[in-house]
Amino acid sequence: MSDTRGPKIIISLWILTILAFVLMVLRFVCKYWYSKGFGGLDDIILFISWVFVLLFCVFTGTVAVSYGLGKHIQDIDPRNLHTLFKHLFLGEFFISFAVAATKTSFSLTLLRITVREWHKWFIWFLMVSTNLVMFTCAFLFFFQCTPVEKLWDWRVEGKCLAPTVVGYYSVFAAAYSVCTDFLLAMCPWLIIRQLQMNRKEKAGVIAAMSLGMLAGIAAIVKMTFLPNSIYWKDLLYESANLLIWATVECSLCIIAASIPFLRVLVRDASSSRASRPYGQSYQLSGGLGSRNMTSRTQRRSQKQRGNDGLSEKSILNESGTMLAVEMGGIMKAQEIRVEWEGLDGESLSRRQSQNTESARARS
Repeated sequence: MSDTRGPKIIISLWILTILAFVLMVLRFVCKYWYSKGFGGLDDIILFISWVFVLLFCVFTGTVAVSYGLGKHIQDIDPRNLHTLFKHLFLGEFFISFAVAATKTSFSLTLLRITVREWHKWFIWFLMVSTNLVMFTCAFLFFFQCTPVEKLWDWRVEGKCLAPTVVGYYSVFAAAYSVCTDFLLAMCPWLIIRQLQMNRKEKAGVIAAMSLGMLAGIAAIVKMTFLPNSIYWKDLLYESANLLIWATVECSLCIIAASIPFLRVLVRDASSSRASRPYGQSYQLSGGLGSRNMTSRTQRRSQKQRGNDGLSEKSILNESGTMLAVEMGGIMKAQEIRVEWEGLDGESLSRRQSQNTESARARS
């Protein structure tokens, strides 16, 4: 049996694509449940980016592998080479769009919570410049030959750019993508650190929204394969790791853009488990009923959990701004109600209301 990296390519690409899809769907579910903000432009572009990753996975990780991608050139049927290269280049064309789309989606998410003008201009610059660089890379790669069919069928008459031109620009595009990943990962710290939130919650949101650094690390690994790729003599075998790390970069971008929206879901699930022992009602001795008191306690507990997540839900809201920015302040009201039943069955009630405390926090 000939040596092949085909199974490695198929398994890696499909696992990464499915994992990114699961996290993306959870993001959409959380936005729909907690903020009713599902369907924004950032969600649409994120879904489009995943479709590009899926197309790369289909063309490269399935079809091209079925024709011999991952094998040594001498082990591939020469009649399959033209079809193999055609699907390989189509897949790489789509993965360049996926890189641009994932960064665009995350940039739009950041713009929703950005208040300062220079932050907005900086994010807009990163978003537009990254799209220009990656779109140029995609078209330069796919249309480097005239006619385009000569790219995968060398029997066709035509002309092609020198391999070094495409290779060097690909290295530049990869390096720019790395810089963009790290700069976008730093933006949440600049934006959220000035918002009025609990320090623990602020640190958690910043950490969750800075996971794009993992995509930057994956892009660095991918970039290490590019300089030597134009000199590979066994391209179809040696390109396996490059193709896998290209998928890792895009999948991590989608995952990093999805995880911040899952923190509220995870915390609410944890709070529900933690409060379960206190959700039961007991009859106290002496005829005192605790059913009403337990109900009030549950309501206060639920209200407290809701307040804990208020800042984070507001940050990840469709409106994209802090509640203090939207309403001019954060209102806080507390009410305590105590009810009991006497021994003779006569119902007594006493309500004690504390004065409403309001505090306004200006952005």
